[in-house]
Amino acid sequence: MIKKLLMYGVDDPYWFYVGIISAIVIAAADFKRLWWLSVIFLLITLLTVLKTIRKFQIINSLLTDQALLPVERGLDLSVGTGYSTVRLARAALYGQITGIEDAYQSSGDHARNNVYKRMVGNRVNVMAGDITHLPFPDDSFDVITGNYSKMTELSINNRKKRKAICDEVERLIKKDGTGSILMVNTKRQIRKMAIEFSKKEGFQVYLADPELRVKFGYGALKIEVK
Repeated sequence: MIKKLLMYGVDDPYWFYVGIISAIVIAAADFKRLWWLSVIFLLITLLTVLKTIRKFQIINSLLTDQALLPVERGLDLSVGTGYSTVRLARAALYGQITGIEDAYQSSGDHARNNVYKRMVGNRVNVMAGDITHLPFPDDSFDVITGNYSKMTELSINNRKKRKAICDEVERLIKKDGTGSILMVNTKRQIRKMAIEFSKKEGFQVYLADPELRVKFGYGALKIEVK
């Protein structure tokens, strides 16, 4: 897991580095009197690490190796540093995968490097795009994933933006009975996305099992499209 964290980074790097630097500075200044403050900042750092690990575990449970063998084309709406894109490529062993770097991201090169390091670069295309309006025909993808990353369109708590994303996913997913959508996000966003997707005809919406929803504020959503 440490290797994954070094390769893909943590979800909230700002708080991670603030926690470490603050703990060191406080300890150097007056450890005897302020040790408790150093501990608080180290706990903040630890929390960001544990949150990221939990998200990785949830993504792993949804996208196990070779779990999506029939998939020909997959779309990852939030490529981030590449973790979920790589997992999707491994689940869809023979599929072509597109990962989107949205307007709020700047980690496309990092994601591309990780994709090639994990030996799936020949099947993955990372591109910049607006996930509310992507340049693909209707019914283009067998599976669509969207996973929380800090400062991405999927992390914005805005009803109009959320509806636009869900509408675009509806347009792009295949509706021949084989399409599936997998989302990992904060519990609040997952609940709101579940409501939005449940309004769409032929969409069967499931919250992931309770074990996946309890830790560190993340939730998971599975949608089968008929």
